[in-house]
Amino acid sequence: MSLKRKYLITLYFVLAFILLFEIFPIYWLGLTSVRPIEELLDPQPWPKNPTARAYVTVVTLDYFQIEHFHRQLLNSIIIALATAGFSMFVSSLGGYSLARIRFPGNTIVSKAVLFTYIMPPSLLAIAFFDIMNIYGLVNTYPSVIIAMTVFTTPFGLWIMKQAIRSIPIEVEESALIDGANRVTIFFRIIIPLTAPVLVALATYSFIQAWNEYLYVLVLMSDARMFTAPVAIASLLQVDEIPWALVSAMSIVFSIPPVIFFYALQKYMVAGLTRGAVKA
Repeated sequence: MSLKRKYLITLYFVLAFILLFEIFPIYWLGLTSVRPIEELLDPQPWPKNPTARAYVTVVTLDYFQIEHFHRQLLNSIIIALATAGFSMFVSSLGGYSLARIRFPGNTIVSKAVLFTYIMPPSLLAIAFFDIMNIYGLVNTYPSVIIAMTVFTTPFGLWIMKQAIRSIPIEVEESALIDGANRVTIFFRIIIPLTAPVLVALATYSFIQAWNEYLYVLVLMSDARMFTAPVAIASLLQVDEIPWALVSAMSIVFSIPPVIFFYALQKYMVAGLTRGAVKA
């Protein structure tokens, strides 16, 4: 056997091990969701008597602590989608201004953006609650959407600034000579050329908002306004934890991000192709 073949076999083995290591928790989560309660402590890697009772409970809400789970799942979708949209909008405009428009304090603002990104969100939770309370936004969608946009935008600004700087300035200068203004250049040239970056930014913002726990817990007081992570975590506070139900809810909770990612994947590829042609 040649050295190259041995190397490839070793590489495939390592990759297969890493893949198994990554997939196993998801597999065990799904396994727990279909195990009867008497088999929860069974170390066997497959259920002896699988049951879909937990999923039926999630669909029918036939459990006193998950009566609002459908609404809470919808809350997660609304907040995550809105955060992704606002984050893309603010980051693209802000990134363009930092990359192309020279104004006093440009360098300071760029460094301040990176500084705010590394600041722990938990440090500002109480202050943010006070601000939202002053404006009467506590227990509303905008409070969490604003919070998530604030914490995802600094990273987006930095990424968009670098992406826009990588576009040759001659492209914009040619458009200016042809009579285009800044708005036209931004929407007709910059946005198409940075489409893959925007899609990646939208995915990042969506996932961050989708998994948010702290700010939902701080800003929402009504159980019907909670998001799915808070709803699932609340089941871990009872004396007898319904592990199968928690696992089933977690599986259902993980489906929308997967759909979101695969829905945007084709646009990322389309954006790469469009950018290559126009550049």
